[in-house]
Amino acid sequence: MQIRKKVSMMGATLGALTLASLVQTASAETYQSGQEGKTTLDFTAKSTTTTSTKTGHEPMDLIQIVDLSGSLSDGEFKTRFGYTGARRQQLTDMIYVIQNKLTDQDHVMLAFYGTNNQNSYETNGQDGSAVTKLLSKAEALDILKQLLNNNQVMEMAQSWTLIPNVVVPMLGDKAIKTTEHKGFEQIYQEQPNKNKVVSALQFTDDWVADETIDSSFADWAKKNARTFMTVVDGGGGSVQKMKAAGHPNIMVYGLTDHNKAGRSEEIAKQFESTATVTTTHTTKQKGRVEITPEAGITLKSAEVVAPNGNKTALTITGNKVSADLGELQDGAYKVNYTFAGDVTSPKNIVGTVQVDGQTAATKTDMVNPKPEPVKPPEPVKPKVTEERRTEPIPFKTKEVEDENLNEGVRKVVQKGQEGLREFIKTTTTVGTTTSVPGTAKDTLTFTTKASSTTNTTAKPRKILLALDYSGSFAGEDGQKYVATLAKQVVNSMNPGDEISIIGTATTWDWLQDEWTSNIIPITGDKAKLLDFIDHPKNYKYKGEKVKDLNTFMKAVGYNGEYKDFTVVSLIDDTGFTINEGVDKSFQYPILKDFVSKGGTVLGYIPAVGDKKNGDLDITENTMKKIGAKHIEYIDYKDGQNAEATANKLVKSLTEQTVVTVKGGDQKVNITSTGKGATITKATLKTAKGDQALPVANGQLQYNGTLSDGSYTLEVEASGDGTVDVAVTVDGKEASKKTLTVKGSTQTSTTGEPVLTKESTAVKNADGTYTQKIQVVSDPKKTKVEKPTDLLLIMDGSGSLLGKNTKNGPRVLETAMRDALALVKSLPDGSQVSIMSYAENNSDSYRTPYYTKLLSKADAIAMLNDMIKLTPQATYDWYRVWEPYAKAHADKFLPAKEMQYEDAYQAQEHRLDNVSVIQFTDGWAYKTYNNGGYLTEDIDQSFAKWAKEHAKTFMSVVYPTLEDKERQTTNKFTEPWSIMQMKKAGHPNAYNADGVPDGKREQDIINAFKHSAIETQEVSGRFTIDGTKGAFQLTDVKLTDPNGKDVPLGGNEETNPYNLDIPGTYTLTYSFKPQKAGDVKGVFTIGANTVTKTDFFTVPEAKTTSNETSRVIKEPVDEIIHVGIGGTVTESKKEPIPFATEIIEDEAMMEGEEKVTVEGMTGEKEILTTYKTKKGQKVGNPISTSEHVTKHMRTKIIHRGVKGSVTEKENVELPYTTKLVEDDTLPLGEQKVVQAGSKGNKEITRTWVTQRKLKVGDPTTSEKVTKEPVEEIIHIGTREGVMDTEYEVIPYETRYVDDPTLEAGKEVVVVEGVNGQKAINKFYSLAKGKVVSEIDAQTHVLRHPTDKVIHRGTGVKPEAPKVEEPKVETPKVETPKVEAPKVETPKVEEPKVETPKVEEPKVDTPKVEEPKAEEPKVETPKVEPKVETPKVETPKVETPKVEPKVETPEVEPKPETPKVETPKVEPKVETPKVETPKVETPKVETPKVEKQAQSAKELPKTGDAGLLTSVFGAGSIALGGLSIRRKRRK
Repeated sequence: MQIRKKVSMMGATLGALTLASLVQTASAETYQSGQEGKTTLDFTAKSTTTTSTKTGHEPMDLIQIVDLSGSLSDGEFKTRFGYTGARRQQLTDMIYVIQNKLTDQDHVMLAFYGTNNQNSYETNGQDGSAVTKLLSKAEALDILKQLLNNNQVMEMAQSWTLIPNVVVPMLGDKAIKTTEHKGFEQIYQEQPNKNKVVSALQFTDDWVADETIDSSFADWAKKNARTFMTVVDGGGGSVQKMKAAGHPNIMVYGLTDHNKAGRSEEIAKQFESTATVTTTHTTKQKGRVEITPEAGITLKSAEVVAPNGNKTALTITGNKVSADLGELQDGAYKVNYTFAGDVTSPKNIVGTVQVDGQTAATKTDMVNPKPEPVKPPEPVKPKVTEERRTEPIPFKTKEVEDENLNEGVRKVVQKGQEGLREFIKTTTTVGTTTSVPGTAKDTLTFTTKASSTTNTTAKPRKILLALDYSGSFAGEDGQKYVATLAKQVVNSMNPGDEISIIGTATTWDWLQDEWTSNIIPITGDKAKLLDFIDHPKNYKYKGEKVKDLNTFMKAVGYNGEYKDFTVVSLIDDTGFTINEGVDKSFQYPILKDFVSKGGTVLGYIPAVGDKKNGDLDITENTMKKIGAKHIEYIDYKDGQNAEATANKLVKSLTEQTVVTVKGGDQKVNITSTGKGATITKATLKTAKGDQALPVANGQLQYNGTLSDGSYTLEVEASGDGTVDVAVTVDGKEASKKTLTVKGSTQTSTTGEPVLTKESTAVKNADGTYTQKIQVVSDPKKTKVEKPTDLLLIMDGSGSLLGKNTKNGPRVLETAMRDALALVKSLPDGSQVSIMSYAENNSDSYRTPYYTKLLSKADAIAMLNDMIKLTPQATYDWYRVWEPYAKAHADKFLPAKEMQYEDAYQAQEHRLDNVSVIQFTDGWAYKTYNNGGYLTEDIDQSFAKWAKEHAKTFMSVVYPTLEDKERQTTNKFTEPWSIMQMKKAGHPNAYNADGVPDGKREQDIINAFKHSAIETQEVSGRFTIDGTKGAFQLTDVKLTDPNGKDVPLGGNEETNPYNLDIPGTYTLTYSFKPQKAGDVKGVFTIGANTVTKTDFFTVPEAKTTSNETSRVIKEPVDEIIHVGIGGTVTESKKEPIPFATEIIEDEAMMEGEEKVTVEGMTGEKEILTTYKTKKGQKVGNPISTSEHVTKHMRTKIIHRGVKGSVTEKENVELPYTTKLVEDDTLPLGEQKVVQAGSKGNKEITRTWVTQRKLKVGDPTTSEKVTKEPVEEIIHIGTREGVMDTEYEVIPYETRYVDDPTLEAGKEVVVVEGVNGQKAINKFYSLAKGKVVSEIDAQTHVLRHPTDKVIHRGTGVKPEAPKVEEPKVETPKVETPKVEAPKVETPKVEEPKVETPKVEEPKVDTPKVEEPKAEEPKVETPKVEPKVETPKVETPKVETPKVEPKVETPEVEPKPETPKVETPKVEPKVETPKVETPKVETPKVETPKVEKQAQSAKELPKTGDAGLLTSVFGAGSIALGGLSIRRKRRK
């Protein structure tokens, strides 16, 4: 228990003791030392049946399934439904459910997927998936909140990118790592920390037609999960498919319900409703026995007797019984035990039976000692004490010259250490002496001043260069000028510098995907940055569209602090005017936001606009609105000025980064070391006010930081000796002082206190004494006031101070005196917390300073202090209250601003009732104050709390003169403050206006006690009193007849208790004598009172002392090396020749060169450093370095690589063969009458070349150098019939390697042309019919022309190799056509020469077949024996056609359909075409008619036209021979 020191009395307050009606309390027995005691405890047991409904759940695992498909992303959702936020709402719902419906025993497994299909709930899913281990509730909430606050999670539609690249990194080591495809249910089953119950909760959308639930997971959840609940935004197919899978626990929200009020709570309640458990069970009571004797009493035996009479011995361990009886049968039990004791002071043995944790039976028996004579006082022994102190022994300092240190530098190579000498003072005391401590007070002053250093080395720069590539600034002069500036900035880079460059064609919208933008993210690679300036088109921006400062800095690649980043704008002055002002310019809000967060913008603006039109003014105003630190127009047309402007730009950037470093607040350390004296109080006086410093165990220890200024430290010490106080600032001594405190030694006339023979207290080993008072209980009771906690609130506003003469006398002091009278009237044991405020408003009851719950005595002392301080209040009381609180920190709660009700709740040892009283004035009502009108009010929060928790909230009101005027003016019946208090539900108000002293105090006390103080009837009380200063009370204990402790409260004067248990109560208290005197204990129960008084004396005391010393640590000399060395650096400059760069230019012809950039010689500085000794250079250089002072400019030459190459090729031209029927030759015999010969043509091809390699297709021309000669063959037709068939001779393809073509490229240089051959079959006739085949002959009518392809073997370009598929010309069969058989009479006809007929081009059937060149065939001459008039067939000339045949690319190889012309006698018909009818003349001169057909009328039958050319339009009777046409194969 907590013991409070009190000169007169010590005790406690407790409310009425109440015991359960079932407790069996046995009468206490008293035994003499050595006598055996016997005790029985009786109790009963009865089992109970309970039915409980538990709304909640057992420890559970939740599988939280998160749909991250693109349809829920902000972009897609907005496209579909016109708004965003679906995914954000779902994550918010998840967080709400887990936060409010799961317990700390539950686990959560987060599972993410990207599409809904049969296998979507598995690791390594099709569109991305991830799953965590079983997480704690807190871990799951942390991850979900990270997702909720991540814009990428909200916006990204590609789940296969979002999950692995954004979500998985957030999961970290909490993610399941596997390369296998495992279902979410399998992952869960593998977790080691599963609970017995599992549920699943998924959030998704309405699903499209081909989406479905993962059936494997759905089946598993149906068997194993308590619920598989689904929340759907949009309804649709997902609802039907979940129900079909056997999971109807679905909540559906419409497309506009994502922000529905109360949505998260609806989902949480639905989820919670699936976990309601109802249990019914019967519980048997459990018993426990405790038998505990005090020291000196021996427990001999113990047993328990069950209702059936069975006895069970109880085990005695360590002289006590502590046994669980387990489950009890219904019925009556007994516990019997025996004991005996041999004691020197009253001792108890307590037996207790508990049933289900509640006391069912208890008994306390007492063993009293045998009476003993009082022992004579022991002789006084001398007391020897030692005091040890130490003093430092200073060290010596030695200096040594060191040439390795720079001149003037001092280096401590061995730090000096003080030695230490110890002094020992031995004091021998016979008896006791009283040391009376002295006190001392002193001040120390010190100053703090932060050091300032200029950092001449520029700190690393982070720069963004914005370059203008717009049309208004695209000229050569402008681009060259800006490139010069940008390169100069890049070339000025120091180690640690990083630069990003943006080039934009639309200067008001940077990094927008619909515009042309180039960027190189921030880098320290100088070469790469220079390459960007020369070739910006190689650095296309491909990132997301920039929309704000965050995405802009992300694109730039900078994530540091804005204050360390500088944007240099080299955008011309039209960038803002085109877009109708700055507010519509995209980069304007970004740069404005950037500057507001500490960034720097420098504007170097090429002047393109027209000053007269106000362009320059608009630009300047724009940069000012952005907050640019520097704005300057530059004349980009003045090329000579570029270097100077560039140097100025570099210098301005350097100035932005060269900083003067001022030291921060300095570290201050204040310590104290006492030798016989200690610090009692320390106050640091600052410009902002006084600050109490912490003092612990008499020592001052302060570590903190202080800003620049002068400080005074006030310290107070107590004791007999010295206290060293030291102040260091940043480790250096700033102030030091020793306080000498002189005390006095008072030698008593007595030595160690000893009890007189009249005393009965027992001495303990620690020198204290213990006394016991036993009183038998008595039911008589007395009424007493019940103590209370009081919150005493003082209005500290200026209106109560009387500073305004209209307010009359000072009323604050009067209010405090009334408060003092009230506190004195409170019941003993009451506690008071004092609070003060400066103004009445709806939130005024909050300050950092509240007292702890003080005892009455402490509260009275503090109110007396406050009354004395009121004259110091100059404006309001609060300005006095704050320093007072700091000076008495031990009486206050730690300084922290909070509401008064919260401050009270933070108090320890609160009583069970509390009341509130405030002392205030009439309050302002619509009063002009500081430029406005003030109406004061009660703190609403506190008023509500007081109404619910306080016995009363009383107001004591002292209206000022102004309050009375306002009351009259506004026709109020009472002060405004009382009206507001009543309105807030607190009518207990007292108007102190005009009430005289004495009556006013008593009225306040009566009104408060009437509403706040309760009375109670008590039967017992005790006091412990004695000679003032003669003893120290160390312990108080009150036990009831059952041996249980009675809790003691905090009352220090009277101690009322309800001591209703029949039997003997024991009051035990311990004390330590201080000097001669007495200790008196009085214990009363009803009419029974026992008093014991202990007396003690102190013999005479004598003291002697002696002091010696010894060195316990030798000092160590400090050795300092003084530098005499140093360095000197010499400089010289050398030129840097410029380099020459050759750029191959494909637009220029070979041999041409053009200088586009003239070279410029640079310059470098070489620095050589030497060591020095006492200022003189010695030895060889220790270092050499060089740096460029002027960069060289590379000379750039464009050199042409364009050319041409021409190739010629001779190609043979095949000749044709002409067959002529000759009836003078025997059937089948042939005769070459004109030999054929091939012709020749020359093909010329010319290519354009780049770097000697052919590029593209050539231009081609052809020239025939030799015409082919037709071959003429006569074929005999006498005595027989000849049939002719024609066949195609396919051409071949030849490949020729061509080193002038790129490798892998093929060019057709000669197209292939099929040849043709004729097969003549001769038959013998009999009676006009064919009897047998006589002979067959084959003739090549046209030789095929090979297809020639040149295949490249030269240098292969970067383009991928493409092989053309090899295509074979499909074989086409010409339908076989038989001419009608015609018999003519043998008639001699005149010799007729049929002219050559060249037929027009004939269309063949629609099959994929190359066009072939038909051979020229002449119709044979027919010379009939009959003279007929000469008939000339009209000559038809067919234009010479040499078709270019291109083989179609066919995959796979098609089959040419066979086309057959139907065989007709005597008429030949082909599809859709009629063959011309041929009539033979009946008599005399046969009339031969040849019908000519145009190309459009000819049948599409392959080579049928060729037959017509050979044999005429039909069959011709030639001397009994008949010619039949056959189809071509």
